[in-house]
Amino acid sequence: MRDARILPIYEGTNAIQANDLMFRKTLRDDGKSLNKILSLIKEETQTSEEILKSVNKCEDVLDFIKQNKMIKNHFHV
Repeated sequence: MRDARILPIYEGTNAIQANDLMFRKTLRDDGKSLNKILSLIKEETQTSEEILKSVNKCEDVLDFIKQNKMIKNHFHV
């Protein structure tokens, strides 16, 4: 019973922290920090084709967000 009460609080806290990281800290400089992280990941993962595909998809998502100004218009960042 205790876990049933704590789990929603735990999940909510994780979501708040994830949103803070993504929208406030990572994208606050128009994605420069995220691009740097993705570049470092790409350098480290050149030998893994699957990981490299995932990094490329992340870059595509970031480009889409920037092009459509979704962050600033929708989330008021």
